[in-house]
Amino acid sequence: MLGMTGVFVAGLVSPRHQSVAILEKPVPVAVITKAALPTPSRTDEHPRGNWTTVKAAYARRFEDLYLNPGLNRLHLTRDQITALQECFNHLSQSRLSFEASIATVSQVNGDVYIEIPAYPKEGARLEAEFLNELDTAVGADVAAKIANEYLPQIESENSNMGNETQELLASKDSDNAGRLKVSERYTATDGSFNGTRVSQLTPDDMASFGALATFFPRF
Repeated sequence: MLGMTGVFVAGLVSPRHQSVAILEKPVPVAVITKAALPTPSRTDEHPRGNWTTVKAAYARRFEDLYLNPGLNRLHLTRDQITALQECFNHLSQSRLSFEASIATVSQVNGDVYIEIPAYPKEGARLEAEFLNELDTAVGADVAAKIANEYLPQIESENSNMGNETQELLASKDSDNAGRLKVSERYTATDGSFNGTRVSQLTPDDMASFGALATFFPRF
């Protein structure tokens, strides 16, 4: 992803990419079938082989609710928005750490291939912790309104809370010196979607993948 600046600090966290939370109904990055994935032009073969390049969708930070009152349909206060962001940050960090703990990592021709299985039970636990933390931070009434408005997007930005399998291919970007290219492919456990996305990372962007970035090739 070009121009990523996300880091894991209060109010500025990135789950998969620069995104933190989608404020409008999300547009799928890609909804394709495996048959639609093109044959790679490179000669070396990677596990599961075919990767496509689809520009990742950008999502807004919850901070934008305060900066753009027109988006703040729930009329959240600055303190409530800050609390929501911090709860989301904690969820994202916890998710990435758990994914790193269950990932299978292999190296192919200098690139790193990562497989993350679905984890619906742990995902449900992480979501429950997020909702409990939010309830404590902003009160039950406001937390319920936030969940009703944003929970589907929060789940989408957090691997659908473990209800999808993920594959990542991290390699040095031959077209952009000093960057890593991270291709992702994810498939819902119920087969309802199969999407891909690609990010371009500078060293400062590595935090957006949390603990998973420890597996990536070094710059």
